[in-house]
Amino acid sequence: MQRTPLSPFGMAVSGLQIKDIPCASPQFTDLTRLVATSRVVVFRGQALDDADFVQFLNGFGDLTFTDGETPVLGAPDLNVVTNIGRTTPARSSFHTDTSYVAKPPAFSALRPVLLPSSGGDTLFTDQVRAAARLPEKARRFLMGRTVLHGAAGLDGQEQTTRQPLLRRHPVTDEVSLYLSTRKRCTELQGVDAPTSERIIAALYRHSTRASAQYRHEWKPGDVLMWDNRVSMHKADHDNLTQNRLLHRGMVSGEVPLFATHAAPHSGSAGAK
Repeated sequence: MQRTPLSPFGMAVSGLQIKDIPCASPQFTDLTRLVATSRVVVFRGQALDDADFVQFLNGFGDLTFTDGETPVLGAPDLNVVTNIGRTTPARSSFHTDTSYVAKPPAFSALRPVLLPSSGGDTLFTDQVRAAARLPEKARRFLMGRTVLHGAAGLDGQEQTTRQPLLRRHPVTDEVSLYLSTRKRCTELQGVDAPTSERIIAALYRHSTRASAQYRHEWKPGDVLMWDNRVSMHKADHDNLTQNRLLHRGMVSGEVPLFATHAAPHSGSAGAK
């Protein structure tokens, strides 16, 4: 297995067929840490179907599914991500997958089924780096505070959960700035509504600076996996004129942990 660092963070892995890793292999422990510390990992040159994809993801834990998504025919643990058949232009903003439930997904992964000849990139932020680059006074102010995460469920009812704004990673002990898209993050604990809106907006801008983003340009055979606890992501639909179809799987996570120290640990990705 060859590992190649990406810029400004992330890791590309080649020389490994992920469908050949045994289900109970201790290699999944190493891969779990690799994804956590790299934020996003690209497995190059993969030849696998949905069953192989599900088997690989099961090595990291139980799979989870977000209400309201479209399941993949024949692989109900996966959902469809596509612009095919849309009547309105596709849009995306930086977000964390399903952050409004008590136990948000730990990992998400995509395998391409149909790729355009150009466009349709996926962008990522490093939320450990975002936390580390906050002024110390700001980190101390935010320590122990929660943000209300919410979204409408399948039945149209709003699902909401309070999550720590500064979150501790259960594997690396790193501290991340845990956010999602602006419309899903409201009510910073302990401040009035206008102040809450202003602070969350500032933290979101701080996290999504263009110079700090990793842009993934899809290639056939790529499988992309990321840690939702330490990253945000979005699809870039600008200049996308052709069909794009991917299948997504998500691995269950834990109840988010509060950071226990104001100064974040610097991991291999966050230090870049």
